[in-house]
Amino acid sequence: MKKIIFLICVLPLFAQAQEYIKPVEADKTRFENQAFYEVKNYTKKQSNKKQVVKNIIFMVGDGMGTSQVYAGLVANKGNLYLKTMPVAGFNKTNSADDLITDSAAGATAFAIGEKTNNGAIGVDVNGIPKKPSSRRLRKKA
Repeated sequence: MKKIIFLICVLPLFAQAQEYIKPVEADKTRFENQAFYEVKNYTKKQSNKKQVVKNIIFMVGDGMGTSQVYAGLVANKGNLYLKTMPVAGFNKTNSADDLITDSAAGATAFAIGEKTNNGAIGVDVNGIPKKPSSRRLRKKA
């Protein structure tokens, strides 16, 4: 008798749960129909003139790896503004004192061109302050 009462109490819960279960195809269609931005195709103008680069824009996706880029590609049906950039790079880094790099050591490595310890900003492994690479390059120009 207890089992029958239990089933009578539990069965309505299962019936209500059916309303919350959505078919996979419905979710897929809804996902594909979401409006994301449209990637425009820009064409480079060809010129015979030799141009000198005046500025370099250095963009770092802090904490962004291949998984995040791939997720963006999937979510936007393979279209990202990232794909329109003429030059892009990828590297694997670690700080001087750990396998995992924190933001301070990562940014310092980009800025001074040397690895440093986690938590260090603008100094080398020995704690000696270093000038940013951009200043050293500017002096050469």
